[in-house]
Formats: sequence, C-alpha cells, structure tokens
Amino acid sequence: MPLFSRIVEVDGYNLSDGGTADSITLAWFRKQGYASNLIVLTSPEGYRKSPSSPAMNALLRLSLHKYPALAKVLEQRHIGYNRTLDEIAAAEQTGDVLVLRPSRDLHLGRIEKDPDKLREMYNLGRSDAEAKLAQIRAFIAKSDV
Repeated sequence: MPLFSRIVEVDGYNLSDGGTADSITLAWFRKQGYASNLIVLTSPEGYRKSPSSPAMNALLRLSLHKYPALAKVLEQRHIGYNRTLDEIAAAEQTGDVLVLRPSRDLHLGRIEKDPDKLREMYNLGRSDAEAKLAQIRAFIAKSDV
C-alpha cells in the first residue's frame, strides 16, 4: 500500500518500497542474467491493474507533496504493471518463464483480514502449486543446465 508506506532516508537518499515502481521484477532479473524465471503472481490469469481514480491521484499528490515524482509514478503504476503482464504472457509462450497464479479469483481485498478468506487463499495457493509440481520441477531442471 504505497500511500501508507513510510519514506526512509538511507545514505542521503529518500527511499520507498521498491514494489511501488516495479511490482513484478522480471526485467530486473533478466538484466541480472536470469533467462528463466519462476514468477508467483497473486491475481488470477486475465487480471489487469486499473488506473487509480482521480480522487486517489489527488490524495497521492497531496500526501506526497514533498515527493511529486513518486506521486507521478504511483499515478502511472498500472501502465508498467500491465506492460509487465504482457511481457510475462509472451515469455510464457516461449517457455522462458513459468507462472504460478491463483486458479480462480477469491475476491480478497488488498488488506484482507478475514482469517477464513486468508486460509482459503492459502489453501488455493498450496493446491495450485501442488498441481503444478511436476511442471515446476521440470522447469527448474531445464533452467539449471
């Protein structure tokens, strides 16, 4: 939740959560030389991040008035996120990535606190991963070459 993240100063730099600018770090891993990547997503296939509402953007600009560049990144966050999803879809087709994602949408909120819903999501994630275990093992074995 970028709006609630605290800006911290380290060595003279004001820093925020890295996921603010790049929630899915596929490009970074590719730059590090990793050609094969196992990606774990928290939303089901077909999910697209929507733009923030004008009211939310105004709130971001107000609350981050000392950091206007960060507010702008947050306003445009959906563009980069959805572009990365497109890159992931293309890489899935070539076999360069293996994606684990929920097999269905449980409609959890961003800050879900209901223990039953959280347990349901945990169980879904576990069963989805178990169903792909052979595929995961094969992908990792192929990537270790």
